[in-house]
Amino acid sequence: MRAFRSLASLRYRFTLVMLAASLSFGLVVTAIAWFEGERALETHTRQAALATLEAFARPAADRLLTEDDLRLRELLVGMLSNNDRWLRVTVADGSGQVRVQLPAESELRGVDLADAQEVSAVLLDPSVGTMTALISNQEDHRQAGALVLRLGGVMMMLTAAGLAIAGLLGAWLTRDLERLAGLVERIGEGELGVTLPDSGGRDEVAVLARALNRASRKLGDAQEALAVQQAHLVETEKLAAIGSLASGLAHEVANPVGGAMNCLQRLGRPDLTDEKRETYRKLALDATERAATVLKGLLHLARGASFPGHALQEETTVASVLEQPARMASVGSQVPVQLLGPEPTPVRWPRAPVEQILTNLLLNATRAATSKVAVSWQREGDEVLIEVLDDGPGPPAELADRLFEPFFSTRPPGQGTGLGLPVARSIARSLGGDVGLRAGADKGAVAWLRLPCSIDEVSDAA
Repeated sequence: MRAFRSLASLRYRFTLVMLAASLSFGLVVTAIAWFEGERALETHTRQAALATLEAFARPAADRLLTEDDLRLRELLVGMLSNNDRWLRVTVADGSGQVRVQLPAESELRGVDLADAQEVSAVLLDPSVGTMTALISNQEDHRQAGALVLRLGGVMMMLTAAGLAIAGLLGAWLTRDLERLAGLVERIGEGELGVTLPDSGGRDEVAVLARALNRASRKLGDAQEALAVQQAHLVETEKLAAIGSLASGLAHEVANPVGGAMNCLQRLGRPDLTDEKRETYRKLALDATERAATVLKGLLHLARGASFPGHALQEETTVASVLEQPARMASVGSQVPVQLLGPEPTPVRWPRAPVEQILTNLLLNATRAATSKVAVSWQREGDEVLIEVLDDGPGPPAELADRLFEPFFSTRPPGQGTGLGLPVARSIARSLGGDVGLRAGADKGAVAWLRLPCSIDEVSDAA
């Protein structure tokens, strides 16, 4: 498991805690052993030296009282030769005056006396005198150091054994947690319904495992139920789309086709005048053209509005692209189209599909407007935003979202196919842009088109 390979896992944290505890305990024990060992050794040295001094107290007192300094010196020489850790022995009389000191002060030059202790003993009575021995503690320190080294080695072995035990104990303690973490990861990755074998234990981890198993099973059941519901919804949406498409086609295609059939049937009558015959022919032609227009728009919408001219990008300006759609929208309309955008705004667009989008937007605007249609545009970063504003009644708020549905139209039956805006949006999205419609600030509607300034690739699907 990835979660348990890092140093943040419970196993490694438990091991680190055990290591820290072992090292702390070992350092404390080692420090105590060093301190107490040195003190015990120095105490033992002091006691041994004091016993030696007390054993030689009477002979030294006799020689001191008889003022036999020669024999007193011989006595001190013997004491120094038998105690190799003694650095100096001094005998002073009751007044504190030094009578004999071996070796002399000059002979101890260069010897470190800081690491030494003095031990004194009374010669029978304080009025007689005292004998003092200066003893080196280096041997005590060496023995204490050796003791600490041995103790440190033992502590290191104990620490290593503790780490091994901690690792095994940590693995044992976290084994079930790792299994639970693996279960949670699998559930998080979408394997709903997966469970762990029930250990039958009553500890907290076993209780948690059973709770997660129950939750996973419930999630799996919910996922299966949701999948069934989604399948039903998809089928319902398909049926609804087919119904909407069928009703749209029945209205937009069947009516003109039926009218064309009636006209063609009448053309077979022998008593028709030439004028009537021409009238029926034009009516049949208009009806079939209307049906063809609806089917072409539907085909464009289904294919993502792909046009052969898509590959024909050219360097031009927004105003240049708007000229032809503006003229077409003005034909047969009393509403003028005003171009208010700044000049120049250079773009690199495929002219044919963009003109088709703009023609659709402008035709809708001129049919809805009462007195004017204004077109403005501006560059926003790497895109151009074109807005077509009319002063008509505006789209009903409750129908604004449906205007881009195929075959939906607010115009009377027979006056609109309901494919203009859906096809325009499909073309715009295939060019990397989009088309939308919103209510104007005061009244009317604003149809907007947003396109990249440079269109190099065209998607095959909207």
